[in-house]
Amino acid sequence: MEGRGNSNMKTGQPLELLFEQFAKFGDTHKTGDSITLKNVDKWFRQALIINCKSFTSADISVTFSKLAKNKKSINYVDFLNFIDSLSDYTKANADDIKSKLRRSGAPSANNPTVVYYMNMATSDDGHSFEEEFKLFAKFGDAKSTGEGITLSNSDKWLKQAKVIDGKKITTTDTAIRFKEVSKTKKTISFSEFLIFLEKLAKMKKMEQSEFHKKLQSCGPPGLAGTTSVVKSATVGRLTDTTKYTGSSKQRFDETGKGRGKAGREEMPNKTGYVSGYQDAGTYDHTH
Repeated sequence: MEGRGNSNMKTGQPLELLFEQFAKFGDTHKTGDSITLKNVDKWFRQALIINCKSFTSADISVTFSKLAKNKKSINYVDFLNFIDSLSDYTKANADDIKSKLRRSGAPSANNPTVVYYMNMATSDDGHSFEEEFKLFAKFGDAKSTGEGITLSNSDKWLKQAKVIDGKKITTTDTAIRFKEVSKTKKTISFSEFLIFLEKLAKMKKMEQSEFHKKLQSCGPPGLAGTTSVVKSATVGRLTDTTKYTGSSKQRFDETGKGRGKAGREEMPNKTGYVSGYQDAGTYDHTH
């Protein structure tokens, strides 16, 4: 186990001391005996371990959830096991992770390493994987707390992240695996969502970590992926009003703007001229 032994500028502060500081960060009532996923994520960001490419918040969330199970926080011994599990999951060196954590310094919202990370993390909106989950879980439902996500919103997230591509992975695939996890429920929790992704990855013989990276970097829920207007020579020809003939031609003026009712129906002539007269309005009233 890591102890509180002597430290210097090269090795950084004792890991257990920093664990207590980050465990208590943001809550003065905490004793520092256990740390939440949110604060672990903050610590790893401050240590510049999370870099949006080879190491993401999703990796942290998956490993933490498997170890914590239904608990919201883990103690120091579990945290060391968490680092070992994370090392196995990401193929990173456990000692390197600990070394970076020691050199991260005390938790601070103004720590320059945090500012540096946020500036370079152009593919990450600053949310942890669990926070992204809650954003998509609440999307379109003002009453939702974000604790559970529906199949519809899960599919929206996977489509936005391009996990669902209609070929390798389809909505039929996600519906099957979602039902296996949800049973009779309409929504699944964050920890169940991770199990859902694991089942989906195994079903398609793909890397689960690849799903996490795509989901983590696709941004908050939006209207991305909506159907766009198809532009082609055929469409251009069919919508060119100057080429219309017959009754269709009468529905548009010379600028291509629709004439409304006047273009669909024959309006009564109230000018006093007979139908077809071409010189209406040219009569000189001085004669």
